[in-house]
Amino acid sequence: FTLSFSTQNVLPTFNQLYWNYAGLVTALETTGTSSTGTGTSGGGQLIDHGNPHLKPESGYSIRLKFASTILNQDADNQPRLFKFVPVTASLGFSYYQDKIRWVSGNYQDLSYSTLHTENAGAAYYFDATLHSQNSYKVGTHWQLGYKLNLAVTRTFLLDKEYYGKQIMWVPLVLANLGLEAGYKQIGLQVNYDFTSKRYISNYNTTYYSPIHLLSCGVTWQYSDNLVFTVEGSNLLNQKYLYHDN
Repeated sequence: FTLSFSTQNVLPTFNQLYWNYAGLVTALETTGTSSTGTGTSGGGQLIDHGNPHLKPESGYSIRLKFASTILNQDADNQPRLFKFVPVTASLGFSYYQDKIRWVSGNYQDLSYSTLHTENAGAAYYFDATLHSQNSYKVGTHWQLGYKLNLAVTRTFLLDKEYYGKQIMWVPLVLANLGLEAGYKQIGLQVNYDFTSKRYISNYNTTYYSPIHLLSCGVTWQYSDNLVFTVEGSNLLNQKYLYHDN
């Protein structure tokens, strides 16, 4: 078991400080504002969405970690189950103040609502992770193996408007499972990745659908220095959204 404590300070990104957007044609037309712009093409007015007055995010984190095998030479002293299925697991808690978030609302004396950055209160993060990976020899020529990764994240916004809500775009569950089988110099790998739903806004009313990705590959170890690989990704032809794209 390992118990660790750390403090954290995260500076705002250049994008959060100075990002601007010249394509506000719809908003400008809706409010009847002139779209002559300031050096922009195709209409629209250059509007600064960034916030140069952002404070850094600051906070602390505490984590409890368990590893069934710390060093390879310790394996002989492990219980039989951990020899067959080694496990690393952790449980973490983090607190941030002055959390930076993208929010919609009136900003910089504009007469319409627009997207911008703010230090919008504090947030709690709880996360649990599980990792296991091993390979096994079967007979003289066969080798089997697996890897498993699982992460569960729960975030709580603390301001009154979003209290207890999951921060947008942060998935509740991430999981990865990989299986491999090898015979002499030939190997077969199958991987499955899962991303749970991600909320589109901090109100947690709408969300992106879960993502299921499947990949498969074949390798040929021709020599110590030369390996041939053929791999197919997203074999389920899953169409998915990442943020707003």
